[in-house]
Amino acid sequence: MVFLILFAASVSAAQLGKLPGALPEIRADLQISLVTAGWIISTFVLIGAVCGVAAGTIGDRFGHRRILLAGAGLIAVGSLAGAAASGSDMLIVSRIVEGVGYIVTISAGPVLIARATADADRAVAFGIWSVYMPVGMASMVALSPFLIALTGGWRGLWVINGALALVALTMVWWIIRGTRFRPVPVDIPIGFADVWRTLGSAGPWVVAVAMGAYSMVYLSSMAFLPTFLIEREGMPAGTASLFIGFAIFMNAPGCFAGGWMMKRKVPAWIGIAAGFAGMAACAAGVYQNGISFELRYALALALPFFGGFVPPIVLARAQVYAPSAALYGTTVGLIVQIVCVGQLIGPPVMAALVAASGDWQSGAWLTVTACALGFAMAPMFRHLDRRAGLV
Repeated sequence: MVFLILFAASVSAAQLGKLPGALPEIRADLQISLVTAGWIISTFVLIGAVCGVAAGTIGDRFGHRRILLAGAGLIAVGSLAGAAASGSDMLIVSRIVEGVGYIVTISAGPVLIARATADADRAVAFGIWSVYMPVGMASMVALSPFLIALTGGWRGLWVINGALALVALTMVWWIIRGTRFRPVPVDIPIGFADVWRTLGSAGPWVVAVAMGAYSMVYLSSMAFLPTFLIEREGMPAGTASLFIGFAIFMNAPGCFAGGWMMKRKVPAWIGIAAGFAGMAACAAGVYQNGISFELRYALALALPFFGGFVPPIVLARAQVYAPSAALYGTTVGLIVQIVCVGQLIGPPVMAALVAASGDWQSGAWLTVTACALGFAMAPMFRHLDRRAGLV
């Protein structure tokens, strides 16, 4: 069940990964600027930035199985509609539809995994779940140039992703229908009071801000690297996508490392501090002028690896910091919402910084600042763990 839910989430993350490799062709086909391209990247998560908490609460109230199925269906509809886009406006609308599917899928996934696994296995399960982003995004970043060449353009890539979402929908519906999960708690949230109870607690905000900072750095740094390598390094599009696809995939061993830390009872604040310190060092140098390609690529590999420490730690602690067991989904919804805020504003802000200065290194002002914010959450984790009796 963990791997089935991981597959559905990986398909949703592939909708982020299909864009970087196709971006040069989309810009040429639809005649759009770099800043508009940044909005096409980030509007995928627009709905989540507004309604993440609502998605989690709806799942808590009406069932996370149902919204997981709805998410896969919406991704299919949005991707197929995007294939027919005649301009940037229509493409952005289709990305919003895909984004709705993405948000409800990643909101439901952790809750279902928590209900499907034993207590002793949950930290490892969250480590496995957390690789949905590097697996889905990296695979599509690496494959997109070849799929574009195979199908004759970026629109064919969109059709393929829509078909993948339909496969995920079918598999989830067929297998999940007969599965028994742990019973949900009896105090199911039914109104705004439960949302305010979550928003008024410190713990959910600490894990949400940490995850949001990580996602902003990760997406902003990785999304523009293919374009950078093509424009500044003169690298062919297919080669650039393969290099960056592998770099994005390095997030997966980082996620496994984060899950291992939780399994081995390493204090959460140490994992958070180490993750953001490593990301900051890499983010400061990955777009630096005058460095060798080998050093640049080493930083591109290390950045997502260090970032991978964060998601399994956040998901494990979200259960502890949630106001009640019944509000775990709502807490995950808050995490998703803050993640989406970071993913929404990160790429356009980074694109604007680069466009204004003409220097790719200017983007480090955004990513290093976000790392500093995430690092500042480490002592908060320590305080909350002490209050919960975990240290």
